[in-house]
Amino acid sequence: MSVKSNRNLQRIGSGIIFLLTLFYTLNYFLEFGVTWTIYLIYFCAIDFLWKVVAPAHLLKYSPLAIIVRPLSRFVTKFPVDAKMSVLKSATVGLIFTIAAIVLYYIDLFLISVILMAILCFFAGLQSFCGWCAACWCYSTLFSKKASKDAYAEAEEDVPGCSGGVCGI
Repeated sequence: MSVKSNRNLQRIGSGIIFLLTLFYTLNYFLEFGVTWTIYLIYFCAIDFLWKVVAPAHLLKYSPLAIIVRPLSRFVTKFPVDAKMSVLKSATVGLIFTIAAIVLYYIDLFLISVILMAILCFFAGLQSFCGWCAACWCYSTLFSKKASKDAYAEAEEDVPGCSGGVCGI
């Protein structure tokens, strides 16, 4: 059973992640004097964690989905597979946010901010351009692995091939 999600609502969610991480990053460089910005990253981490571990039918209860859901009546539907489209980017986002939180608490603020700036950049690309860097990386990585596996299977049928390009 495949649970469907609205791609346009996902892009709005990415826009919210973009704004949260942008505020965290700008607070460091422009010195707004706001001390609670780490809680924005907690929010992102909780949302990403929910999207990674929750079954597909419970994705609608992630914190960001609850915030974005009221906008569904104003947004054109563009159905996609909910779990597969969210899992890749949420996994990468979770890694970045957990690393940023840990770095924040061991007083490596600049590295934490740089990680969030990278996440901000890619969330902006997802939101404004519709291009998911995590999906691209996953598909590139697994398509190369799949093509290498297919190549290795084809080489097994060639007598005298020692695992490389044998020239036969």
